[in-house]
Amino acid sequence: MILLSQHIDWSFSNGPYAHDVTEQKVLPCLEELLLEHIDNKNIIEIWVTSFLMMLRLLLLLPILVHCGKAGSSQRRLMSSMVTSVINRKPNIVFILTDDQDLLLGSMSAMNKTKYHLGQHGANFINAFVTSPMCCPSRSSILTGQYVHNHKVYSNVESYCGAPHWRRGPEGRNFGAYMQAASYRTGYFGKYLNNYDGSYIPPGWTEWAGLIGNSKYYKYAINHNGQIVRHGLDYESSLVTPIL
Repeated sequence: MILLSQHIDWSFSNGPYAHDVTEQKVLPCLEELLLEHIDNKNIIEIWVTSFLMMLRLLLLLPILVHCGKAGSSQRRLMSSMVTSVINRKPNIVFILTDDQDLLLGSMSAMNKTKYHLGQHGANFINAFVTSPMCCPSRSSILTGQYVHNHKVYSNVESYCGAPHWRRGPEGRNFGAYMQAASYRTGYFGKYLNNYDGSYIPPGWTEWAGLIGNSKYYKYAINHNGQIVRHGLDYESSLVTPIL
């Protein structure tokens, strides 16, 4: 399950055109990057900038509807609101969970997830993944590249997190492009199966990457360059609430 969610709450309470605007969407902005591999860095930066601008303009529609009906003072007020909104970058949260196979029925036990995210977002009933394996798929999600382009063909060390990955595709992850667009970024949780914690990948302002493969207890995390180890105690070590 891949979710890119945004919640924006604007309240305007001045004048006869006062209204509340609340937008809550599940925005599949990475879907386009996964459809077609693009190697040109400038093209991807232009795409990200254009996407964010279009999103801001769409969110301005409720204001613009009233603008034509307003007097001069209201128009000046709305003009200042428009300027403020255009200069505001939307918050983006991307949530990736593992092994949510339809045939396994894993979502049947996750009623809160279905309610808070599914019923209040978007549900893609006709979605596909090119390489349903941990490290190749995560590498595609991070870069927008097909496996034959980023060349992470398997979970084994010779592919997953290998030198060719670190020299090339890893530096072109979506976090790096978001940083280039003046975003403060963060990555928390499992990274790649063979991540050894010896470095922080490019593109992340805040980093809490799980060292190695999935573990709930007795694991280590690289937290902004510091290795933090946890044991077997449920309250102090369970990975989910810590992240």
